[in-house]
Amino acid sequence: MRTVIEVTVLVALAWPAFRFLSLGPIRTFYRGMAILVAIMLALYLLVILLAAAFLPAVLSVLAPVALAGLLLERWRARPSYGRDAGLPPGSLGLFPRGPWVSHEFYLEQAAKHGPVFKMSFLHKPMICILGARLGGEFIRAHSDQLVKPGVRLNQFIPRGFLRYMKPADHQTYRRIFQSALTTETLRENETALREIIREALGRMAEESAATQGEGLQPREPLRRMLASVFAWLMLGMRTDDPAFPGLIALLDSLDLRAASFVPGHEDRRALAEIERIIQERGAGIRERLARGESPAPSILARLIRDNEAACEDETILGNLVYMFLIGRVDLTGLFSWTLKLLADNPEWMTRLESATGGGENAKAHDLAARIVRETLRMEQSEYINRRAIADIRHQDFLVPKGWVIRVLVREGHRDPALFPEPDRFNPDRYLAEHQDPQLFGVDVHSCIGVSFTDLVTRAVLTEMALGFRWERVSDGPLQFIPPHWQPGTDFRIRIAPRDAR
Repeated sequence: MRTVIEVTVLVALAWPAFRFLSLGPIRTFYRGMAILVAIMLALYLLVILLAAAFLPAVLSVLAPVALAGLLLERWRARPSYGRDAGLPPGSLGLFPRGPWVSHEFYLEQAAKHGPVFKMSFLHKPMICILGARLGGEFIRAHSDQLVKPGVRLNQFIPRGFLRYMKPADHQTYRRIFQSALTTETLRENETALREIIREALGRMAEESAATQGEGLQPREPLRRMLASVFAWLMLGMRTDDPAFPGLIALLDSLDLRAASFVPGHEDRRALAEIERIIQERGAGIRERLARGESPAPSILARLIRDNEAACEDETILGNLVYMFLIGRVDLTGLFSWTLKLLADNPEWMTRLESATGGGENAKAHDLAARIVRETLRMEQSEYINRRAIADIRHQDFLVPKGWVIRVLVREGHRDPALFPEPDRFNPDRYLAEHQDPQLFGVDVHSCIGVSFTDLVTRAVLTEMALGFRWERVSDGPLQFIPPHWQPGTDFRIRIAPRDAR
């Protein structure tokens, strides 16, 4: 009986690993990490079984240590843990399931513990701050004691991605990209952009018709459409360019996740090949400029006009690649949510169709922009993460050195004091000037792609309203697709050209 109890205690010590492996999104999107944890767990259990069979005396030593570990973990999981030292309320239980299984987990925690609370993100201690207003105040007040946790690909860019650069580098490269991402540069592309979007929507309609009424899950078609959109706007490259398929395949092979078991040399090789494609594109642009000809308008062309050696700067090239990658991911999610919310609130699509009046106009563009802004407010606003490099005292709470701080932007937009009827999809709320959610950041590292996002989203929505009819065929539970919750795979639409009978 004693051996059984000791084995039970030792197995119980591994419960966080079991909890980790029980999370579907972990197994799906962090498969390499899940496999490694599963192997380590299996070896741990094997050692316990072998010890029980051949060295039971060892269990008598290990079991008390395991029991102490279990009690310590449960002690730290108490919401009141650390309150005397200044920690906010909330549980530090390891590998909480909530963020991975509940769309409203963070709102529920804020309702329970207040606008500042602590928790674990997987195994890391984290303090959450509700809303961009409170979070922005904290970040601005302690900017010299905070750093941005980088993504994996950041290590492959000499001075890093804009979002994670040191202040001096950020000031230099932000200015470079801001000059290339002007409204004027983007509008030069709008006619061709709309043609690309119409072609992509036409292909979606063909795929929808081929489902014979079952409907189309829109995520992958949207992702393909945005590959062609980004290739054109950023590089001046059309889908019939011989380099296009290889470029997209290489981009898809890069791993965006913070933790990955894709060997670094594979990403480096893919990144080097992508940069070579961009450099070849840049050489063609320089040749056209040297002959006095105008290249296809693009962000790359503008960068080269401003600095002929732009394609020799690996930081510029790396940032172009990262913007392509992360922008495509974010806009795929944004359009998925826009379709979902319009399907839930079809009167707004009807209004957009009426606003077009059979052609583009300022009224339709304005309504499309408000629809996107409301979608961003309700569902697609990003978390803002920082890591403390020193103990920080802010108002009445403590952030220990090494802890992660997460600003809950989306959840803060559900505050009725800021947005009346916050759970209602109402794009007209932005007709009032004071209704301005902070959608693109809270400090000097805020997103510079606002005009890019505005152009693409308005173009897609107005082209859908002008040339296509669509409806929801089926729906189902939401799905966590890091870093956001998204409409699930059961969300399907039927789309057809307006002139189809």
